[in-house]
Amino acid sequence: MSQPIVQEVEAEVKRDFTVVATYYREGGAVEFSILEDGPYKATFERLAARLRPMGYIPMLRRTDETLTLIAQPYPFSRRTRAHLPMILLVATLASALADGWIRSSAIAGIIPRDQVLVTAGLYAFVVLAIIGLHEAGHYFVGRMRGQRPSLPYFIPGIPSVIPTFGALIVATEPSVNRDAEFDLGASGPLTGLAVTFVVLFVGILNTRVVSLDVAKSVLGPNLNFIPQLPVGLEFLVNFFLHPGPNDVVVFSPILYAAWFGFLITFLNLMPAWQLDGGHMAASVLNAKGRSLATMLSVFVLLLLQLYLMAFFIFFLSWGAREVRPLDDVSSVSKGRVLLFVAMMVLAGLTVGLFLFPPIY
Repeated sequence: MSQPIVQEVEAEVKRDFTVVATYYREGGAVEFSILEDGPYKATFERLAARLRPMGYIPMLRRTDETLTLIAQPYPFSRRTRAHLPMILLVATLASALADGWIRSSAIAGIIPRDQVLVTAGLYAFVVLAIIGLHEAGHYFVGRMRGQRPSLPYFIPGIPSVIPTFGALIVATEPSVNRDAEFDLGASGPLTGLAVTFVVLFVGILNTRVVSLDVAKSVLGPNLNFIPQLPVGLEFLVNFFLHPGPNDVVVFSPILYAAWFGFLITFLNLMPAWQLDGGHMAASVLNAKGRSLATMLSVFVLLLLQLYLMAFFIFFLSWGAREVRPLDDVSSVSKGRVLLFVAMMVLAGLTVGLFLFPPIY
């Protein structure tokens, strides 16, 4: 690394921080012992924004009773490949369409047979909208915070079982501080949940209530595949559609998409590992609290009989290396702590909207 760049980096650090000692490391990294003479959250964030164009990234750490600021050449890959996300998006669209076709065909006759393909297409669209806008929330918040997140990687599902296994975005660098870590984690579930509620009411409007005799004559053997409604959805359907005691509620594929959205939101809100809730927990809780939150999440998932997800979190979180924010000294804001509590309550409230999985 050229000496002028190192000197410019040193000047930028000394512009905002009281430097007690400076150490030059191999590879162009510079380590500063700094005086703790005030809160540094906003100051550090501005420094990180100024150093990025210079090819450097800062890290703030507490060592015993001193503060250490390390400025090092950008060690993270900024290059993302667009063709793989596009291939996975097409594959996921295909699996969602196939899943929608199966679910729409099962109730053909209740919905017009010439509308089966249209319903399947709408189903695939809303499933991808729930997942895609969830990831878009992460993407745009990451960009606003100076990160360079990848495009979303969609994961195709298994038609007739699940339309997609979700999606993920790869961050190219740690969050600048705990506030940014929290915002990154919260943005996806909040965006996805807002879309899911819209899909919920569209799904209710597309759900049909017919007499048992009509259901038997039109659906025949497929009547056995009409799912039981989860507690929360059953309440909402009864409130809006007023089915009688001898009526059959024919679950719209769009309503199934809403059920799926609530399930995905709940799973992501679990304060464990690298889930969205885990990012929020990492910004609010200490190391012991984060470990306890992960184990509690596994217990809750086992209690709800979501065994696959419980074992997935347990084994992948075991011994996983924690990614710390660049500023690992400043605490998260009090407002975000309250929002964390509110979102954990929200996770509990979504349980009644998917508790009895309507798979058919």
